[in-house]
Amino acid sequence: MRTMAGGSLPDLIGPLNYRHKQERAMATNAMRKRAGLGIAALLAVPAVAGADDFGLNYAVEREPATRLSVPACAAAVRRGADALGYVTRLEQDHKTLAVHVSGPRGDGRALVAYCIEAGSLTVYVVQALDYSGPGSADSEKAKQRIVAELRRTAAGRK
Repeated sequence: MRTMAGGSLPDLIGPLNYRHKQERAMATNAMRKRAGLGIAALLAVPAVAGADDFGLNYAVEREPATRLSVPACAAAVRRGADALGYVTRLEQDHKTLAVHVSGPRGDGRALVAYCIEAGSLTVYVVQALDYSGPGSADSEKAKQRIVAELRRTAAGRK
């Protein structure tokens, strides 16, 4: 498992073993489309609020799909959000991509998480936003709670 706070998609996904070039091209295109959803969400937030108006804490990690499937990833995110007392606003499962959006009832924070199938890996992106301002300990705590739940699930502990 590696944590990455940036880098290109190939760096994030790492080397994938494919038998045929066509299969690799199809998988790469699919990964780009899925990653584009996460990037679009990140870019949409500054359009809503000025750069000084919110804080963002995020994590991007990958696990072998044998240890963490997309459905298991989505369930772990849900458990972590429930433990924080967050109310689920949106949950979508598209088989190879799961999206979760939640936040505290009546509070200026949000949690957005993506679980993405990428060949033999499951990649997850966890974004915790706080509209009270940058440097929020609450959004960092939320991010850490969700990532901890995902790591426990990947390690076989629930």
